Amino acid sequence: MGYEINQEKPTPKDVENLWNFMNGKDSGNWSRSDDPSVSYRYYSLDKLDEKKEFLVHDKSVFEKYENDRLIWTAEFEKFWIDNYTANDKYILVYGVSPAYSTTQKRYAWMALMDQEGKILWEKMLNNGFSSEYIGAAIIEEDGVTVFSRGDLEYLCMNRFDMNGERQVFNKTEVGNYGIWNAARLGNGYVVQLGSYTEGEYSRIVKVSDKGDLTQFFYYETDEDIHYRITDMTEYGGALFLSAYSVPAYHSGGGRLDIAPILDYIFSNKLFDISNEELTERVRDNFTAVLLKCDPETGEPMEFYSVKGSLGGKLSVNDAGNLVWKVESITDTFFSPYTSAFTIGGVSSVYRYTFDKSGRLSGQEKTDETVRFYR
Repeated sequence: MGYEINQEKPTPKDVENLWNFMNGKDSGNWSRSDDPSVSYRYYSLDKLDEKKEFLVHDKSVFEKYENDRLIWTAEFEKFWIDNYTANDKYILVYGVSPAYSTTQKRYAWMALMDQEGKILWEKMLNNGFSSEYIGAAIIEEDGVTVFSRGDLEYLCMNRFDMNGERQVFNKTEVGNYGIWNAARLGNGYVVQLGSYTEGEYSRIVKVSDKGDLTQFFYYETDEDIHYRITDMTEYGGALFLSAYSVPAYHSGGGRLDIAPILDYIFSNKLFDISNEELTERVRDNFTAVLLKCDPETGEPMEFYSVKGSLGGKLSVNDAGNLVWKVESITDTFFSPYTSAFTIGGVSSVYRYTFDKSGRLSGQEKTDETVRFYR
């Protein structure tokens, strides 16, 4: 059973306000917590190594803000911060040790902090790999669980208590799949595996509390549509997946998210395409999707969709309701000579609330914004 949520299209005033806000942000990775007044930022600083005569890692910095005011700063010298996860009590940051050659080992690192910025412990994963990184992490009531990828072949589950002592380690060879998301599900976990080279964006594996892989789910509708899962969580006894869908496209760049748009631009030599026309085409290409799935079989039971958007983060608010953030594509621009992306832009964030039965109970447009890069 499916439901479409209608969302207002962005106005010129929305576009102006968004760019004014985004251009006022300093560099670094910004994100808001479940509390809209709280945000986090992390970045790395380099220094000159006079003996090596090139820049090396100096430290990584993690900051907490309340109502855009800096509350505290934590620094880490041993690793680059790749990402973090947080709840109302703790923050777990994780990343990799600096490496400056292909022969130098890369170790996964993590550190647990409280919400006052006190570093409780730092830990390096040394699981016998030449290269290892943490793809997803979960803070639980009695510990933290991190899923790492070793030597681009192994899925590893690492379980630690709140003192940083390891309780469980298990590794399974899964091939060249990255670790993109993880969530608790019953007595075990679900982990999203993905491969850009194989064009697989919606493979999920169930993992036991001992780290054994028990079952695979794969989400595709038909030959015309492909899903990209962005987040997942257990709620009300069901598995909820935040995702977005794009049309399957087998020419002009394979199955890339924006392949049909790029094919249209290059076929018609529209290298000066206006932001307005481009944004309309980009919005037509993306649809945010929330899937409610059976936790045993993984089969979708219900879904909600929002056109012109991407599915964002899932969380549970203080009232015990499920919150789904949706990124409404507001303005885009064509940048064919930029190495990091071809289409850039900004999106407004909407917040949709669902009750314990999984029914939509509230919706609002927030003041949050995120960048759109493809």
